[in-house]
Amino acid sequence: MMKKNIGWPLFDKNEKKLVNLAIQKSIHCASEGKNVGFTKKFEIDFAKYHKKKYGVACFNCTVGLEALLICADIGPGDEILVPAFTYTSSVTSILRVGAIPIFIDINKRTLCADLDSLKKNISKKTKAIMLVHFGGYLNDLKKIKKIAKNNKLRVVEDAAQAHGSKRDGLYPGEIDAGAIFSFQRNKNMCSGEGGILLTNNKKIANKFRQFIWHGTLPGKSNIHNFTGTNFRITEFQSAILIAQLKKLKRWNNLRMMECKKLDKFLSNYKMITLNHQNELEVHARHLYSFRVENKRFRKKIINNLNKNKIICGPGYSYPVYKSPLFKNKKFPKYFLKSNIENFKRWYSNIKKLNLENSEKVCKENIIIPHFNFLEKNSSKKIFKLIQQTFNEKV
Repeated sequence: MMKKNIGWPLFDKNEKKLVNLAIQKSIHCASEGKNVGFTKKFEIDFAKYHKKKYGVACFNCTVGLEALLICADIGPGDEILVPAFTYTSSVTSILRVGAIPIFIDINKRTLCADLDSLKKNISKKTKAIMLVHFGGYLNDLKKIKKIAKNNKLRVVEDAAQAHGSKRDGLYPGEIDAGAIFSFQRNKNMCSGEGGILLTNNKKIANKFRQFIWHGTLPGKSNIHNFTGTNFRITEFQSAILIAQLKKLKRWNNLRMMECKKLDKFLSNYKMITLNHQNELEVHARHLYSFRVENKRFRKKIINNLNKNKIICGPGYSYPVYKSPLFKNKKFPKYFLKSNIENFKRWYSNIKKLNLENSEKVCKENIIIPHFNFLEKNSSKKIFKLIQQTFNEKV
């Protein structure tokens, strides 16, 4: 477990000023099925930053993923390919719409979907791919777009950690349904909680907006077009995010610069395997991660960094298919929206699942969150502490 970092989030007079303005306004959240004020501005600005036509803000990333799956017509019995190396919300959002997650392995270096594993697991029952841009490193969107098109699959992106990331000229949300970002307290942009859909798909954007507003039509709050719910964001969250967005480019540049230095420092140590390095045009570097196979060294590095106020941890302790969630006896009953026989077969199979790369990374990984790299020469301090560990007897 990582210790709580008291230095993040970083709020200054700009966030406070905009929140005070939001307090003074008579409208504190969206009304009449349409956004106003700070939320409308944030949606436009964030979409523009990522070169997308549409942005629809929501309460958080988890409910955003669930809503996006519904709006992409994914439901009971549909099989969704998803990396096993991810946070549980990627998977529970699939389960909550009655769909079936089919776990695929990751690439050991990028920690994103392994394309061979992805292609191998496509079947007649596959309806969609859920990408997870782990640590801010983008999946190969161009290659995956081609795979999805050839197999007539929908694509949903979990971009919770990828604020501003760019690869081959593309930002998250480029493929099909779109991407959901998170603004939870540890993320690169933070409003306590919050999320947003970015997409170029007008139909998806309109349906998503209606769904998170009780299924109402814009400007017609008493006309419910279909069954929806309330996943709206508040003006207070949006006010904070407007101020945070103005810092994103500067913060991302600083993170990339410091992480690139740390890559160089650590590349000389044979016992360390570097994960996704700075080969993207923009890498959000939500997490700096590297692997240490020696268990004792790994533990000592983590302890030494935390002792010296560099917040870090081991990351995911196990692939998500080994979560206690799936050992709960009530679990199958809760999610039996799917075809019962298909679901039972899947539930039985995940107990035997062993994805080599996902298992290995969970045993070896060390993650250092982004807020440790917001000072110049922070990489030097981190390197010295790791070097100190290697100089000691294990």
